Amino acid sequence: LINPEERHANGQYYTPIPVVDLINALTITKKDAKVMDPACGSGTFLTRAFDLKLKMYGEDSNELKESIIKDLFGCDIAPYPTHLATMALASKIVKYNPEVFPNIIRSDFMDLRTENVIPRLRTEYLEKRKTVARDLSGKENVVSFKPIDAFVGNLPYVRQEKIKNKEAEQKKVKDFLKDHGITYTVKENGKLSTEPYCPDNKADLLAYFWYYMVPFMREGSRAGFLTSDTWLNTDYGTPLKEFINRYFKIIAIIDSSVERWFEDAMVNTVITVVERTNDREAIENNEIKFVRINERISELIKDMDDAIKIARNLERGKDSKGVKIVRTMRQGDIDFSDIVKGKLFQYLRAPDEFFRLINNDNMV
Repeated sequence: LINPEERHANGQYYTPIPVVDLINALTITKKDAKVMDPACGSGTFLTRAFDLKLKMYGEDSNELKESIIKDLFGCDIAPYPTHLATMALASKIVKYNPEVFPNIIRSDFMDLRTENVIPRLRTEYLEKRKTVARDLSGKENVVSFKPIDAFVGNLPYVRQEKIKNKEAEQKKVKDFLKDHGITYTVKENGKLSTEPYCPDNKADLLAYFWYYMVPFMREGSRAGFLTSDTWLNTDYGTPLKEFINRYFKIIAIIDSSVERWFEDAMVNTVITVVERTNDREAIENNEIKFVRINERISELIKDMDDAIKIARNLERGKDSKGVKIVRTMRQGDIDFSDIVKGKLFQYLRAPDEFFRLINNDNMV
């Protein structure tokens, strides 16, 4: 329904259901999880998260459906998709309740804070030069986003050259992380100081989401994103990988060997699942699973149960039909700053001979 030029400009490519179900099954690990899609588009991840959570509860009632809706949050910068997402989630509730309305906000994700006014079917009032969103009763709606247990989504495919107001977006990330103590120590002129993290100047837009989501998370929160695979190997990916290695266990990186999941997008994609922790030892000892899907995913995942089965097998370190763990690596054994060994794509694709070469002291 959306103009192709607009889709391309905003990096909007809508995700196949089997891919959504696999990401959700790997990322939403408890039935009462608060789930957010920071680039929700028309709401596919959220509607499928609703169905997954309902299955996890193992029962069905309108009260339960209302409580699930309250734990789902979406954000997107484009107005039309957010309307679609709102309607898609609202349709999950059989009985209308004016107190229960989908938490979808039309905003740049980098403008969100842990509490935000949520746009609804509402009127906007201009009060003292400030636009305030109110619901049909005239009441202002404020919803807390914190903590989020599971971030899921298909992050926008926008290259760094096409990011609008890049410096302003970088400043938003830096200021937000500084406010929450997400900083690193630098030594300059013999003095130590702290600086907030910031996406590299050459980073595609997807990187900004990885940084910005951390203050919304707590110990054990997960994120499962479908992204371009470029960050695995590019220069801008190095500081991003170092940042991820500081704050997350990398659970799995998943690639397809037989298809592009977006036939009309000129990028290859990977699924990445990470888990938030401050436990340095847990990060060092974490086993990263590098996974190849060797059949068309629509043939392997015909319903949500198939996705759940594959996800549970991966958690246990087991292969499934058409899904193979090609390599596991202890996270602490990867030097993410190394110009060769820190590039993650090789662990998905390279043969064992490659690693025998690069780990040989005589190799120059």
